[in-house]
Amino acid sequence: MAGCASDHSGWDEDHQAMQEHASSATGHFVLEIVGAKDIPARPGVTGEIMTNPYILAKLFTSDDRGGKSLAPAVRSKLRPLTREPTFLSVRDLMVDYQDSARDEDVMDIVLMDHEPVGVVSHASDGGDSPTKSLFVGIGDAEIGRGSIEVREIAYGANAEPTAVEIDCAKSGRVGGPECLVFVRVLPFVPSAIKTFFVIRHGQSVWNAAQDGGRVHEMVDTDHPLSRLGIQQCLEFSMAWKQAQEDLEVAAGKGANSTGAITEDGVETPAVGDGASSKDWGLIKDFLNADVAISSPLIRAVQTAWIGLKGHPTLKRHGLVLSTAIREHKRTVGGLDTMSNATGDEIAARAEECLVKELGEEARGLTPVVNPGDTTGRWWTPAHRAETDLEYRARFHETWCDLKYRDFNSAILTGHSLFFRELFKRYLAQDFVMSNPSLAEELQKKKLMNAGCVAITVDFSRDGVDPVIINAEPMFGCTLVK
Repeated sequence: MAGCASDHSGWDEDHQAMQEHASSATGHFVLEIVGAKDIPARPGVTGEIMTNPYILAKLFTSDDRGGKSLAPAVRSKLRPLTREPTFLSVRDLMVDYQDSARDEDVMDIVLMDHEPVGVVSHASDGGDSPTKSLFVGIGDAEIGRGSIEVREIAYGANAEPTAVEIDCAKSGRVGGPECLVFVRVLPFVPSAIKTFFVIRHGQSVWNAAQDGGRVHEMVDTDHPLSRLGIQQCLEFSMAWKQAQEDLEVAAGKGANSTGAITEDGVETPAVGDGASSKDWGLIKDFLNADVAISSPLIRAVQTAWIGLKGHPTLKRHGLVLSTAIREHKRTVGGLDTMSNATGDEIAARAEECLVKELGEEARGLTPVVNPGDTTGRWWTPAHRAETDLEYRARFHETWCDLKYRDFNSAILTGHSLFFRELFKRYLAQDFVMSNPSLAEELQKKKLMNAGCVAITVDFSRDGVDPVIINAEPMFGCTLVK
């Protein structure tokens, strides 16, 4: 489906309203909009599913207290062309959750359909050109709505989400008169400062073809790692494991330890060991990261598997996929930012590509992969570039996940353009002033393939975008043109 509107029309207004609300916020009410099922379909010109669902959630006082609005509506991410979307959108309503539950406040859940105005393209029965049918959209439409008392919503990150019945009888769509939206409340764990480790993927087949001028090898979607890219990931793995070994020596587990014991029992290397106590702290944080997250593009998934093989976090928790940190699609086409794999298919395809390159010994060596929000089409379609509004919404989605989920550190495996834009938009001015050369490189160059930078992020200001207050290349990472 081709449309003139972006996938996030209306997001900007909602975001601004919540920023204004933050100045009068009374606490935190962290809602996770998990997903939906059995959404009635809007049939397209030739009968295909045309439903592009998203959720609006808004908090009101009970009818006994006047049914007054307590906070601006929050909006989930949009999931194109699906009747059973996974949202996993985390939003803070910035009111006190305990007060809201006690006062029997009510959450209104509105199921919406994004219906752009544009042209529907269909594959032709013959010839090279697709047939096209005019499709005139009427703007975003309400599919149905429901409500639930706050005290009835499941509480806890691991709690089974509560199903909210949505009345869709008036929608006139194909399907039942009701569908379900799933929500839960996440505990708010205050943590103003968090540390993350961003890793660029190793060289991909597309990168190698571009470097060699082999254009015919670039005409495909979602390229895996090249043989050189695999080697770069192995070298990154060796680098952090060597740092781990050096840290163990510094902690007294090795024979040549001569440093001093710190308060947490980890020994700081003596002067001359080649690393400051700050460096060792970052290495400890890297080894103790709470979660490993990857873009769902194959080259990033493979980089996480190979580069982090044996990492304690992958051993404990596996790898989580997040569509928000995929690569930026800057142009029409942009095939390497697109895929044809969703959900569990992504890990299966990533493994098959490794087996093709390395042989059968690569099979079965991958960690558990949580597909996250990758069910349904998660990439920007070929006929258009990603808009700035969509890009901004993805950064917002990323920050909401990193701020409100219960972890203090994470490893993010992703892409050069996404990470460069992250530094352009969110590096703190104090850091830029005190580290002008590094800041300029981070904002104008790219991380080397399989390169890692540690970032420290300040989330202390509610309703305001966070800032990166420190950035430190690690394990020999450099910036390249």
